[in-house]
Amino acid sequence: AQRAAVELIWTGGMISVSLDNLPDEYVDAVPGFSDKDLVCWQSSILWTLEQYACPAKPLILWDIMEALLAFNQVSPNYVETILYNWFLSWWPDPDSLVSLESMLSSAPNLLHIIDSRHMHMINIVCRRLVLPEMKSVAYSSKHELQSVDVEAVKLWSNLLLHSEAELQRRLVGLTFSAVLYLASGTASALPLDRPCWFPTGVAQMQQWVVMNNNLIPDDLKLLKLEVDKIQK
Repeated sequence: AQRAAVELIWTGGMISVSLDNLPDEYVDAVPGFSDKDLVCWQSSILWTLEQYACPAKPLILWDIMEALLAFNQVSPNYVETILYNWFLSWWPDPDSLVSLESMLSSAPNLLHIIDSRHMHMINIVCRRLVLPEMKSVAYSSKHELQSVDVEAVKLWSNLLLHSEAELQRRLVGLTFSAVLYLASGTASALPLDRPCWFPTGVAQMQQWVVMNNNLIPDDLKLLKLEVDKIQK
């Protein structure tokens, strides 16, 4: 039943791989799946995730998330291995990743050098896969949080919090930069096949900077001051 559920919702192709270097953690990891199946599934999921790293590709990960959710019902360790290998494939400092926990611990300090696309993907993984599953186990347990790794919940929640905050700062910075670019008159010189982006919600973003002044980096504060000047 678990195999049928995974195969039903999967829309990506399957990659053929060798079993010469089969990791020990795959042995009997998921009932109903052979060792070769598990290696192929991991390779296919990782390959598909890599395709979504391209900013031009619509970020539609529902089949990947649903497949991982189905696997997670019977083997959370298998899903954790896939996530660890995914992070390892693009992490700024892969040599420091001795485990998924080490990545989660160091992530907040490295988000400023991670591209926005991967941060969006991190947020989807946190919101759609990891945290809902942890909370579901917690609520269904007769012993409340005793069956859940409380520290892991904190680490994933902290990663989501910092990632969303970093993306918000980037969006505000991009918006302010676009406003200043349009005000400079340079946009009028662009060819017709390169339309300029006209930002919205500028006033709300200015107010957001004021309300979060102690958390905003200096370069964003300077951009906000420049935008304030042209609006006077």
